[in-house]
Amino acid sequence: MLRIPVSRPEFYGKYFEKQHYHASNIVDGPIFAWSDLDDLLFPLDPKRQDDVKIILGGRVAIEKYSSQYQDLDEIRRRMTPNKLGEILKSGATMVINRLDLKSRKIATICQWISDLYDLKTMSLYTTWPLFCGVEKGRLLSMT
Repeated sequence: MLRIPVSRPEFYGKYFEKQHYHASNIVDGPIFAWSDLDDLLFPLDPKRQDDVKIILGGRVAIEKYSSQYQDLDEIRRRMTPNKLGEILKSGATMVINRLDLKSRKIATICQWISDLYDLKTMSLYTTWPLFCGVEKGRLLSMT
């Protein structure tokens, strides 16, 4: 369960479409671990999917966080967790579009936030270490 220390009236009065809101340690126990992200990213081909972007002073080249492999008659790329982890630890931001459609855990978290603040649209961003906040009505990231 989430413990967000701002009420709905306070959120809409002070933060919604005005400024971002950041809250630390809002989750009771682990909900989404690195292994969950690893499993989620495994089937994605970064060359084909614009769903995932890594940004560190501009967009990071796909080759920096993936490796190539032969898939029948086509060469594809696959995310490399160790490379990706090092880039994130160095301060990069990973943007995953529509993660709620790819992960049941994230869909549940998004629904909790949506129900609490009556939000219809949320965007997830992760940095190292993971944190949680809401900016202008959008979920920034969570652990």
